[in-house]
Formats: sequence, structure tokens, C-alpha cells
Amino acid sequence: MRRRLAGVLVDLAERHGRRAPDGTLIEDVTHEMLAGSTGAAREVVSRTLKRLESEGLLRTGRARLLIRDLERLRGEASSQEV
Repeated sequence: MRRRLAGVLVDLAERHGRRAPDGTLIEDVTHEMLAGSTGAAREVVSRTLKRLESEGLLRTGRARLLIRDLERLRGEASSQEV
């Protein structure tokens, strides 16, 4: 799940993100939308985002995400699940 969500976030950042002083800002994104894009329940997406936030990869807000470390998130998206 984490890898799938990271992939969706990287894709959104590359397509719709805009540069901000602290990273890449993605607006008009909801947990519900991310759940639909990953095939996971909204609650699972929320927990995974919270974990990524606690690790410093991103910061969440109301209908917006600030990706603080896009390169590391790309690494998460391309990592092999064991």
C-alpha cells in the first residue's frame, strides 16, 4: 500500500504540483481521491499518510499536500516489496 500511495503522490506532484519554498504543493487532493486511485480504504490511506508525515516526507493539510522530499518519495514508489 505504501509503495502504491507513494507512486500516486509522485505522479500528482509531477503533473499538478507547484514549487513551494518547502517542497512541492499539491492542491485539491483528498484522502477519498487517493483511496480511489490506490484501491485502498480511505482509513488505510489516512494512516499511511500520517506515517509518511511523521517520517518527514510530506505534510498534510485540508485538501492539500506538501511533499517535502520528492526524491525520497520517488524511492519509496520504486522500492521492491519483500
